[in-house]
Amino acid sequence: MVKAALMRSQKRKSAGRERRRKGMGEQAIQHRRSYALEAERKMGEILLATERAKGELKRGPVVMSRNHGESPTLSALGFQA
Repeated sequence: MVKAALMRSQKRKSAGRERRRKGMGEQAIQHRRSYALEAERKMGEILLATERAKGELKRGPVVMSRNHGESPTLSALGFQA
């Protein structure tokens, strides 16, 4: 999330440099800047309104109850030599 915000910020800065290089007026630059800020504000409102994943705290033993210490023999698995 933070990485995406940094990328957007870098894109805005480079876009601003490009507009200045092309000779766009300061009013047009301010208008586009306000448009971008309004879009970010709306995205923040959407994120606040959406329900977050609760996640689940796992409890109990890490290893299942069956015995993991000994490997079964081939005959126990149904293979015949």
